[in-house]
Amino acid sequence: MLLSLVHSAQAAAHPPAVEQALQKAGTNRPQLAAAISRVQPGRREGLEFLVVNMPERDLTSLSAAFLLENTDGAYDVMEKVPWGKLVPKDIFLNDILPYACVNERRDNWRREFMTRFLPLVVDSKSPGAAAARLNGEIFRLLGVRYSTQRSKPDMSPYESIDEKKASCTGLSILLVAACRSVGVPARFAGIPMWPNRSGNHSWVEVWDNGWHFTGAAEPAGDKLDQAWFGDQAKTARAGEPQQSIYASSFRRTGTPFPLSWNPGIDYVFATNVTIRYGGPAQASGGKASSPDEVLARQLAAFFCADPAHRQSYRFDPALDLMLAEKPAAVRKAAWLAYRNGWDRNVFAADVASNRVMNGKLSS
Repeated sequence: MLLSLVHSAQAAAHPPAVEQALQKAGTNRPQLAAAISRVQPGRREGLEFLVVNMPERDLTSLSAAFLLENTDGAYDVMEKVPWGKLVPKDIFLNDILPYACVNERRDNWRREFMTRFLPLVVDSKSPGAAAARLNGEIFRLLGVRYSTQRSKPDMSPYESIDEKKASCTGLSILLVAACRSVGVPARFAGIPMWPNRSGNHSWVEVWDNGWHFTGAAEPAGDKLDQAWFGDQAKTARAGEPQQSIYASSFRRTGTPFPLSWNPGIDYVFATNVTIRYGGPAQASGGKASSPDEVLARQLAAFFCADPAHRQSYRFDPALDLMLAEKPAAVRKAAWLAYRNGWDRNVFAADVASNRVMNGKLSS
């Protein structure tokens, strides 16, 4: 009876989502519970975010020491960088705090990487500038290069360092870890298969008042949104899961990241970001467009077409989410596009003639 009361009291101390995760931890529950009880009060939200969203493989294996060192390191570094107070909380939780990108081995890299790489970005004024600097420096310093001769594609940061070589996947995992260690929001991105069937590719997205892309170990000086795959990314297809571009998410989004090197894994989550890279929605200068810009361009293309061509026009399926979330904004954008589209002259003539047309009927 006493043991039952103790367990009940412990369960009541945790929010329901945390308690549900702890129950899945099995014999590793004491480690996770210890981490939650020992973390600084102001950092408990972050540690609980990790526990609630981590896959079962981590619930049953990660130690309290690992989680506490990772959590404290993530919070500590935000007090050392000039952009620390400018990063939104949800971005910090999902794209700085996590200890892993996809399915790689769980390495305890954060403290060592912070000590090693923070001096490289001490003069950087923004997370984007810091990411560009890291991309230009760390692979040379670590002696890691691209190679198809690596032992496996999904190498962890220390596995890549030990082998001195990695695929685009391993290089991207390493750069994401380096970025996060110095307070730069970063996430793993990639496409399972290019539409031209030339294979998969992985790269890194960095947050600096919006998401930007860069190729790992492929620096473009101090620039982001410039990479050899930029034009090829425009061919990605949001409606085709294997030909879409994904960005990893530690938060459970409901969208699995299709891992081309291990298709059976379903515990890595993602956001489909194809819309920011694709085709006519691509902004000038190589920068990915915002969803609002994508919507405006596609609506303009629709309303600038003649009525016959509109019947066969197909909008990007990714815009359905915007319609569900912001119906009023979509209606306003559609009205503006209609007013300036193919029917503009006809509409103006009708107004001038004080008439209303419906097909061939006039009044």
